[in-house]
Order: sequence, then structure tokens, then C-alpha cells
Amino acid sequence: MTGDDMLRVNFETTWDPAVTAVARNTTLVTVDGPASGFDFLTNKWPGARGVAFAKARRAAMGAMSGTVSAGDARRAFILACEDAGCLVRSE
Repeated sequence: MTGDDMLRVNFETTWDPAVTAVARNTTLVTVDGPASGFDFLTNKWPGARGVAFAKARRAAMGAMSGTVSAGDARRAFILACEDAGCLVRSE
């Protein structure tokens, strides 16, 4: 694998303000960026995995790799949470 083939991932990008959502086990989770958003979507998602969910996962991955803005990933995450009824606070 050459340097051109490697995917660079940024785990430090954050959202301001963070988003609070209800996880599968009904605990409140603060999601503060694309990496924690991707983790929430992958491991703690409480709802159906529909179109909004898929868009949010792609956006979070894109934000970590630099192809999607952090703001766009945050908006996609909020829309997916609203769709699943698990959004608590986004401002």
C-alpha cells in the first residue's frame, strides 16, 4: 500500500455545540464530533436504520476523512436522531 492509497482519518474534529441523544440502553450520550457520532451510530443506535441513518454514517465517515464538513456531518446526525426520535438537545 502506498501513501496515496492510505485513508487519513481525523478523530479530533469536534462539533460546537455538542449533540445529546438517547442511546440504545436509554442513557444520555453527548456526541461531540464525527468520531463519537460514528461510534454512536454504529454501537449505540436505538432506532431503525433507515435512509437518514445511512446518510449520517456516511457523513460522519466523510468528516473524519476530510471530504465532508463537520457542520454537514452534525446536521446529518441531528436529522437521523430526529428521524429515530432519540434527539435530546442539539444547541
